[in-house]
Amino acid sequence: MARVIQEISRKISNASRRKIICKFYSRKMRLLIPYESLPEMHFMYFLDAASNVKVFSSQPGKLTYFDSEGLLRSYTPDFRVYLDDDSTPHYVEVKPDTQLDYWEIEEKHEQLAREFASRGARFHVVSTELTDKQPTLSNLKLLHNYGGFDVEPLFEKQIFCLLGHGPKSLADISDFFHNVPSVTESIYCLCFRNVLQLCDINLDISSHSFVRIYDGSANLYWPEV
Repeated sequence: MARVIQEISRKISNASRRKIICKFYSRKMRLLIPYESLPEMHFMYFLDAASNVKVFSSQPGKLTYFDSEGLLRSYTPDFRVYLDDDSTPHYVEVKPDTQLDYWEIEEKHEQLAREFASRGARFHVVSTELTDKQPTLSNLKLLHNYGGFDVEPLFEKQIFCLLGHGPKSLADISDFFHNVPSVTESIYCLCFRNVLQLCDINLDISSHSFVRIYDGSANLYWPEV
């Protein structure tokens, strides 16, 4: 397959004071990934936790194309994503809801979708309605924070046996393992790693939250884009 875009990443700088320039540590990619806005950072929490996202990168390169008036344009997507079961590159633009209603933006996105499709790729627009969704985002941040926790192998085997009989609340799990340290932290880590999963990631995590063995859902934390 021909290269979809030039492999020349846009250099992220602090040239504009309106932009927030920082780096997000991806546990999935095991590296720091730069971003230019809070919605972009928020979206990476979804990408990092998504069970079917294999790899992703930010500012992956530049697409050069002709617009509807025949003018030469260039465009750099916010992200490139590859899924586990698909070799197709997915290019993503993260956009504030307030900017999606302008016909010029909509026309540009439609043009970009056609350009990427002609190159064997897919183009998606993710709105802040998804990236900033609460309490989902806060829940993903919490799981991400404990994603590197060192879970005892014995505990992992024991929790599998317990949840093999069905979902349990965090409170019930803590009571069952009352003599085991760091039970909640271990559960959060296993949920982030998609070994276990919260029964509803869209509800506030509390002692009443139910946990089960990961059921293999392909789009666990992947917003529809």
